[in-house]
Amino acid sequence: MYFIVVCDSFGIGADPEAAQYGDAGSNTALSASNGVNGTRWRFLERLGLGNAYALVNDSRLPSARPARYPLAYFAALHKTAPGKDTQTGHWELAGMKVDIQLVQMPPEYPSFSAEMMAMLEAETGYEFIGNYAASGTVIIEELGDEHIRTGKPIIYTSADSVMQIACHTDVIPLEKLYEICRGARKVCDKYGIGRVIARPFTWAPAGSKSRFLRTLDRRDFGIALPGESYFTTEFKALGLGRVAVGKIGDIFNETEFEYSYHDKGNDQCLSRMTQIVTRAGDDIPENSVVFVNLVDTDTLYGHRRDCEGYGREVRRVSRYLEGFCGLMKDNDVLYFTADHGCDPGFKGTDHTREYVPALTYVKAEYAGENAEKRRPAAERNIGVVDGFDWIAKDIVRREREQAQKHA
Repeated sequence: MYFIVVCDSFGIGADPEAAQYGDAGSNTALSASNGVNGTRWRFLERLGLGNAYALVNDSRLPSARPARYPLAYFAALHKTAPGKDTQTGHWELAGMKVDIQLVQMPPEYPSFSAEMMAMLEAETGYEFIGNYAASGTVIIEELGDEHIRTGKPIIYTSADSVMQIACHTDVIPLEKLYEICRGARKVCDKYGIGRVIARPFTWAPAGSKSRFLRTLDRRDFGIALPGESYFTTEFKALGLGRVAVGKIGDIFNETEFEYSYHDKGNDQCLSRMTQIVTRAGDDIPENSVVFVNLVDTDTLYGHRRDCEGYGREVRRVSRYLEGFCGLMKDNDVLYFTADHGCDPGFKGTDHTREYVPALTYVKAEYAGENAEKRRPAAERNIGVVDGFDWIAKDIVRREREQAQKHA
């Protein structure tokens, strides 16, 4: 099996286009590392995270120094598509050619025009409050009481191409919120907006600093895909199973996968990875591509500008991956990567345009007579690569090489 694991927003430094997006100097990995005072992410370090980081930075990453004998092939990937959003990042990772520019809304009120709001109200039957760019956790505190009093959904945007709609579950039930978002998707199609995101929230536990708490029942409603990905072309032609975990299915509008698990949060997604790698549960084909999104680094820590929380979560993922690699079968391959940055130490609350790591751990290289063999970093260095699609292409290359060996 091939596992593409996206540590959401785990960028490793501003790329050449960062200044165009106001992101010059951003570095998600460094801010997360500083947030935990350089506490080591030991297994990611052993894989070669520090080596990938060094490809695009003059200084070392405190939490992951360059490994002399990295366990994985390492690269820094440079996105060729415009933007710094979830959709285009994942689409390019899946081998899709992305030549569209998703439309961003202005940050100040009204982010969505009067014409657009009139269409939205006609489509959904609701009036809305908000209509400006904001942090999701902030705007529900600002407008939550008004929403509860009036029953009007909260609408807002961000620096991404997105319309977000937040509702308290006691005021508008979850399925009704999803219905509203489906109507909003029809309107957003006319304006080229990438995603409509349902953002349900409820009361925060007693003693919390905030009055409201977002639930894990977020759902994304995306614009039509700009083309076909490797999942429906190359991977399908090669007979590979196609599996989505987390919000991956939503990002691709459920069009690319045979199996799609809507697991919520890192705990559920990591548990699903364990289930799949141990071949437990569903009868997933032995030779499959499993596309996983670990969302918490982005939503819980990146957007909330929590450097310490981000660093702790990366450490947790690092520890998990060590055990996961021990469970991998001899023919399994792990790709650890990201889709963009979201620097918790940077200005604002939005994504940042950055390079992302690509660490490729090939279990067969540590089986049998190769178990104790160490390879120096020079033999593992893929370098800086233009295109997130390098991973999809690498899977195809490996499959074709295997086919030739058995021909």
